[in-house]
Amino acid sequence: MTIRDGHDLKSSRFSGDEVLEACYDNERVLRRGDSGSAVQKVQQALIILGFPVPKVGANGVFGDETELAVRSYQE
Repeated sequence: MTIRDGHDLKSSRFSGDEVLEACYDNERVLRRGDSGSAVQKVQQALIILGFPVPKVGANGVFGDETELAVRSYQE
């Protein structure tokens, strides 16, 4: 995973997170079934932006609700 490669996340919420940096560098994709702090950070950001994950909240597990929120954001 490449951090400090000149193509790094700038947001303090996401920068320095190896998983999210790898996603940003197209080295990794977060998808249903993934879990951990990177997923939780994305869930928190989605909620703040108004794309709720109502039943599970920011639990760090990329499930159906998270996928729906991500797809809604992408549209």
